Amino acid sequence: LRQLAQRAPGTYNHSINVAAIAESAADAIGAHGLLTRVGAYFHDIGKMFKPNYFVENQQQGSNCHDTLQPAMSTLVIKNLPDDLHARLRDQAERNRRSVTQEAISLLETGITVPRLAPMLAPPVKLKGGPLTTEALLTWVAEGRE
Repeated sequence: LRQLAQRAPGTYNHSINVAAIAESAADAIGAHGLLTRVGAYFHDIGKMFKPNYFVENQQQGSNCHDTLQPAMSTLVIKNLPDDLHARLRDQAERNRRSVTQEAISLLETGITVPRLAPMLAPPVKLKGGPLTTEALLTWVAEGRE
């Protein structure tokens, strides 16, 4: 909760208020008030990873959604590591696109069926476990698909 208060103070304040209301409501109906309060403290904990995307944490006059297409404001990509986001941002800059446009392009490319199957590289056989991000990036650097 300390990290939430530091990273997303508006969300922290909201969670404290929700917790007080929820505990009272739970007590009134004979439910476990303290458990309800604790659950309410953590109900928006994920907002601390991208706090400026939520109105309760935005500074006056600053709304990151103003620069996004409406459909992208509703898109949530969870658990995107900071280093991967940085690489996406760098690639977007190289391609003279916004991060949003770059993400859309990558998603479209990833789900498009290739027209010329003979040009595809042979499939990579995985040895020793699941595919890792590092292996995938190495293969991309080598020109594999």
